[in-house]
Amino acid sequence: MKNYTLFLMVTIMLGGQVYASTNEHPIASNRMLQYTYNEADLFYDEDIRRNAPEPRAQQEFEQVYVNAKNGDADSNYLLYKLYLYESNHNAYYEKNPLPNSVSMTNTERALHFLNKALNLNPQHRLALEAMGVNYEIGIMQEKNLNRAIYFYDRAAESGNIVSANKLFEIYIGGYETIPKDTKKARHYSEIASKFGSEIHKHINNHWDETLKYYESR
Repeated sequence: MKNYTLFLMVTIMLGGQVYASTNEHPIASNRMLQYTYNEADLFYDEDIRRNAPEPRAQQEFEQVYVNAKNGDADSNYLLYKLYLYESNHNAYYEKNPLPNSVSMTNTERALHFLNKALNLNPQHRLALEAMGVNYEIGIMQEKNLNRAIYFYDRAAESGNIVSANKLFEIYIGGYETIPKDTKKARHYSEIASKFGSEIHKHINNHWDETLKYYESR
């Protein structure tokens, strides 16, 4: 009982952000239990909420862990979102950041679950885009644009329009160390159009005007 009381005190001091290894009892913070999928997640995978609903109670959070451990890719993706949500990579904590050790622990757990989601489902379009963003910005690992492009490409080919547009923007004018390549830009614009982007349908129908516009920028 004494150890459990101490555990609860530490949990409260850390604002409820508790790291749970595979051998520990996972504890959700209050903010984790308020998390909701963003519109892009629901757009690109309309079944994500049905397959892995956001937890609203500790028992539901524990069930997400069970499902993830049993090999459900969507539950692993959800745990990635939940742990990254409770780290200093969330703008919510910009003015009042979490203790660095807590943020780092949650970030490490987020990366663990994101990798696991992709291991279970290499075509998981949400996890592929997320990994691309992480490599582009350097959120959970060192920034690497070539790796970002690799994951964006896989996400785009699976139907993720956001990733296809990112690659279009990267190649249409060049981006940092990535040189301009209008042929590749057209390729990804066509992919975005194929999967329903009205903007890219217009771009492809007016490609010469598009090139002139970007050359003048």
